[in-house]
Amino acid sequence: MKTWREKLREGSHHKKRPGLSTERARCPDRPEWLDGREAEIWDELAPELYRMGLLIEIDASLFGLLCRNEARIEKIIRFTKENGETYMRKYGRHKPVKKVRPETRLLFRMWDAQRTAYNKFGMNPRARYRILGHC
Repeated sequence: MKTWREKLREGSHHKKRPGLSTERARCPDRPEWLDGREAEIWDELAPELYRMGLLIEIDASLFGLLCRNEARIEKIIRFTKENGETYMRKYGRHKPVKKVRPETRLLFRMWDAQRTAYNKFGMNPRARYRILGHC
């Protein structure tokens, strides 16, 4: 049984929906706006995703954002390791209250966004199975 990706590459019987080209272009170039750790993440992941057929030129910007967010997540993790996930805040003469750092909240929101992005690029086993039909 053919995967949906194989069927799509072969072409469609529908006149308005031609299939993808069977020629594979080269791995997409890294966007210019990625630098530092973001660029390193791209260089680590992009070739393998391309080899698996999960990254094409049209996805470069979206994958660049995934790399940028991954670098930001790493930065926030370092910050929370150094400073803790909570802090004590005193309100007037009352006892100090333990509060969650805004960076910690941001980290959880970014993880949720990254999990969605990972699924789009087949970067977890379940998503990869759904996309490729094997692995």
